[in-house]
Amino acid sequence: MKFMFVEALEESLYSSVSLVSASELESELSALKEQIKALKEVMERQQGDLSGSKATLEKLESMVLQLERELSWRAVAKSQGLWKSRRCKHVNSGICGAWHVSEPEKLGVPQDAVEITDGAKRVSVIKFPDLCIACPLYEPRRE
Repeated sequence: MKFMFVEALEESLYSSVSLVSASELESELSALKEQIKALKEVMERQQGDLSGSKATLEKLESMVLQLERELSWRAVAKSQGLWKSRRCKHVNSGICGAWHVSEPEKLGVPQDAVEITDGAKRVSVIKFPDLCIACPLYEPRRE
């Protein structure tokens, strides 16, 4: 009985064993080497791309920090402009009487902040207090 089991086992192994020549193995090995080489090249390119991306990311982070600093200064300047627009002697009913702006778009004044009074284009500093930020004509109102 033992002998029949061994014969059956040997027969089942024969069907799963295949003979391969050395030249077939060499060609498969060569193909695998080429695939490994191609993968290495892809990885090296990606690594180069990643280091370039890292440098770009660091530059962008630096630019964001610079913008944050500038925005904080802008917030300070805007609050100063708002403060001056409410205390300047040239402002009457929210309209600056010191400035005539013939081309407001060149100054960056929004169209809705331009008022025409006495035939001149003037700026509503209620709508656009930024005009007052660095105004050389500012004078405090005497009350």
